[in-house]
Formats: sequence, C-alpha cells, structure tokens
Amino acid sequence: MNAATTGNAESTRCRHAMVERQIAHRGITSPGVLDAMRSVEREAFLPEELREFVYDDTPLPIEA
Repeated sequence: MNAATTGNAESTRCRHAMVERQIAHRGITSPGVLDAMRSVEREAFLPEELREFVYDDTPLPIEA
C-alpha cells in the first residue's frame, strides 16, 4: 500500500465515521443522502490550509 492509497483509505474511514456520528446520529435516514455523504470526498472542496478540519463538525469560512 503506497502513501496515496493509505491516505485515501484513511480519508474513506474518516468520511464514513463522520456520516455515522454527524449525519445518521442526527436522524438522517435516507439511504441516498447517506450514500452521497459517504462517497463525496470533501477534501476537494477545501483549500489545503483547511483540510485538517475536513471531517470536523465545525463551521468553516466560505471564501468569496
């Protein structure tokens, strides 16, 4: 397993855990919504300097 694969596996694990803790735990039960949240790589939507917060349950700045 190379570094990219390891990072991707860790990202996937964190994303799935985030969906369970933050989304499903709040009563979202739609399989389509949960599957979408599990599949979208949130890292693609954040600048590098904010990626450490990608799966945290906290507000992030919206760039203008």
